[in-house]
Amino acid sequence: MALLKKRTGIGTNSYNPIKNSTGLQIFNGGVNIQAGDFKDNGTTIRFENLTFTTLDSDYTLVWNDNSKCINIGNNTVTIPSGVFESGHVITLYNSSSSNTPATISPAGGVTLRYGGTTMTGTRYLGKRGVGLILCVNSNGNEFVTCGAGMT
Repeated sequence: MALLKKRTGIGTNSYNPIKNSTGLQIFNGGVNIQAGDFKDNGTTIRFENLTFTTLDSDYTLVWNDNSKCINIGNNTVTIPSGVFESGHVITLYNSSSSNTPATISPAGGVTLRYGGTTMTGTRYLGKRGVGLILCVNSNGNEFVTCGAGMT
């Protein structure tokens, strides 16, 4: 069993355990601290560094993609229904120098809104573009997307 601890004060070498934490996983004898909130008696510690993943082919997002940056190249990324929760965010990057954009496609039952507009449906992320996908309801079937190079 792993125990996550926090320093009790500045300049001290004393630590207290963090109770009811989320985002701590033990695997293969190592510790994986994922982006998330770690709470202890009202104190929240936030880990915000993004894990960077590169895709070689079309891909359907999964729950573990929350809080990640995915280099999608000019592939197609599909947003499934019922997988994510309100507040989950996925960052996308199109590293391709090709004029062929990456495709961000909602699966059946998913509403994908283009932020700041009334447009819904499939979006495209141009070369060297950066965008994000934000789940905006608890059913995991409504998302807003926006970003540089997105159409």
